Amino acid sequence: MSSTRTSPSSLVSSSHLRHAQDAAGAAPTARELQEFAEFCKRLAAERPPFFRALASDALTFAYHRGELDRVQSKLGRWLYFFRLPFAASEFFALGLYRLRVVFRAWHIPIFPSLINWVCAIGWDFRVGDSVTIDEGVYLPHGQVDIEGLTYIGKGCFLAPFVGIGLVQGDVRGPRLEGYVFVGTGSKILGRRTIGHGATIGANAVVLSDVPAWATAVGVPARIIPRLSGQAEDQPPPSEPEETACPPS
Repeated sequence: MSSTRTSPSSLVSSSHLRHAQDAAGAAPTARELQEFAEFCKRLAAERPPFFRALASDALTFAYHRGELDRVQSKLGRWLYFFRLPFAASEFFALGLYRLRVVFRAWHIPIFPSLINWVCAIGWDFRVGDSVTIDEGVYLPHGQVDIEGLTYIGKGCFLAPFVGIGLVQGDVRGPRLEGYVFVGTGSKILGRRTIGHGATIGANAVVLSDVPAWATAVGVPARIIPRLSGQAEDQPPPSEPEETACPPS
């Protein structure tokens, strides 16, 4: 396994493969290693382009901050994009994370580690190298810890003091589909799938899958299914064709 070729953009590393071996309790087969490598590559491929992600993040911030009236025109979107980091510093932290992803994909040394330290010290925003965060994510205050081979879907809302990560012996973390709300202080641990539009209540500890549009509350979390005929929450509007920042 030490001869396996790796790259930051693929998320595959010899340490990941060693952890997979330890979790299985025996040496994995060649097929299992191949499947694991393909999973890592698929996860990396879900990372959005830098400028598109920033534009979608800005629009999502405008939606949650009640400022959509400021992004109705092309000029308004440009002005809002450059003003937002001063009005909401956590947007700046999210942008730094996305810049760090680009630097790692380009194999640029030192700067990704520096950015990671700045985000951790300034906003308590800690995201592992193998995490994929899709576009249009909202962080109202930072203070989030995400680790493992984890996917955060488009339009997710991550409240403060949230932990999303691993259980012992497994390097694959949770997968949050689009527009999941994760409440303050909650934890999502292990290889779990949180369905589209689900809600994780404050201080919940999620150790199992959560269906789409359901709610999980308590420790350990219990699932409250969506009532038949209950109206679905409307997700934030999709990103307009004319983005809030220059094209890549």
